[in-house]
Order: sequence, then structure tokens, then C-alpha cells
Amino acid sequence: MSGRHPAGPRGFSLVELLLTMAIVGVMAAVALPSYASYVSRARRVAGRSSLVQVAHWLERAATSSGRYPDAVDIPPGLLRTDGDHYRLIAVTTAITFQLEAVPQGPHAGDRCGTLTLLHSGERKTSNATSDPTVDACWNR
Repeated sequence: MSGRHPAGPRGFSLVELLLTMAIVGVMAAVALPSYASYVSRARRVAGRSSLVQVAHWLERAATSSGRYPDAVDIPPGLLRTDGDHYRLIAVTTAITFQLEAVPQGPHAGDRCGTLTLLHSGERKTSNATSDPTVDACWNR
């Protein structure tokens, strides 16, 4: 024998191809929601860190001047988040401030909703009474 392969069609059968496509489909159906959850959490982390960064800036300004600056005096670049997935809103008085991160665009349906940080350090969400809890939104 010379090691020849038997004559006939070579390649994949329709059944093998359909089975492979079904397996890939199931894997995608499992992986996509998990991936979307990780993307949403990463965007939320960016929003939270932007709020904390603005709060630190306000505290430093209040330490040097004895009062919190007006919201219009906050540098505009400081009120932006990476990717613009949140719109930051600052409301200040001489002795208090409230910072909000409102989800925007495709991230607007985030399960935690608007993240709020107060001058006292208190953290809130617009969904504070339902699942997820405030701790779940701010610490994870």
C-alpha cells in the first residue's frame, strides 16, 4: 500500500457544521451577559472615582479658603468621566456639597442609577431601596 487516502469528499459535513455553530451559540449566550455586567461595573467604577476626585478637589479648596467654592468654579475637566458614561452634577453652598453621577447614553439603564456623594461622606444611589443596595453599587 502506498498510503493513499480513499477517494471521496473531504471536509465537514452539514451536521458537524451545525453542531459547531450550536456550541458557539450557547457559549456566546452565556458569555455576553457576563461581559456586559463587567463593562457596566467598570463604567460605574469610573463614575465613582470621578465623584471622589471632585470631592477631594472641593475639600482642598475649602481647606485653603474656609468655604466650598461655587459649583461654577469647579474646573470643567474635573466634571467629566472617562468615556462620558456619566454626567457629573455639583451643587455647593459655603458649608455643604452634593455631587451626582447620572448615567448617560447606553449606560443610562444601569441598575444602580444615579450615584450621589455628600459632603459628609454619605453615599447614595437612586435605587437605594431595592436590589442592588447602596453598598453593592459603591463597593463593587
